[in-house]
Parts: sequence; C-alpha cells; structure tokens
Amino acid sequence: MPKWYTFIPLFVIGFLVLSIVRTIGDATMGETGAAFGLFAEDTWEGIYQNVSSFGTTYLLGIAMAGVGLSTNFKMFKGIGIKPFYIGITSAVTVGVVSVVLISLFGGFVNI
Repeated sequence: MPKWYTFIPLFVIGFLVLSIVRTIGDATMGETGAAFGLFAEDTWEGIYQNVSSFGTTYLLGIAMAGVGLSTNFKMFKGIGIKPFYIGITSAVTVGVVSVVLISLFGGFVNI
C-alpha cells in the first residue's frame, strides 16, 4: 500500500504548515501583543515579509524551472486541441465565479 505522502506534494504540506504558523502568530499578536509571545509587532512583520519575499523570488522560480525541465513535450503530440478548450473553459469559469462572488460578498470584507 502506498504511503500517504506519495499522494500529497511536498509543497502543499509546506504551504499548510506555513499558513498555520502565520495564522497562530497573527492570532497571538492580537491577543497578547506579541506573536507566539516572543516577537513584537515590528519584528513579526519583518519576519514574514522576509520569508514571503524569499519564497516569491527564489522558491517559486525554482519550482517553475522544475516543472519546465520535467515536461516531456513528445507526450503532447497528437492529442489535439481538446485540452486547450478544457483549460480555457475552466479559466473563464473560475474568473466568472470569482467576479460574481466578489460582487455579492465583497462588501462584507473590511480591511
């Protein structure tokens, strides 16, 4: 029987862990005035800004390069235009649903 981690990509697990860390840090910041009871507001903001900047600059680029290097273009030969139509239909559907939901519920968001 395959292990559970073979079904879930490592970046998804990393994303969930970092989301939980950020959520807990922000929650404790609101309650105690210090993230995790250790970091002042300015320090906490600096930490997650630096981590976010590093992730978007380097890690995303490495991931995209890995996807491009592992793509076998011979497998796309002869499959036709149907996958393109499916992709464009999915993208338009997501866009329309997003605009409708933002129009309906956007007024409830306070920043």
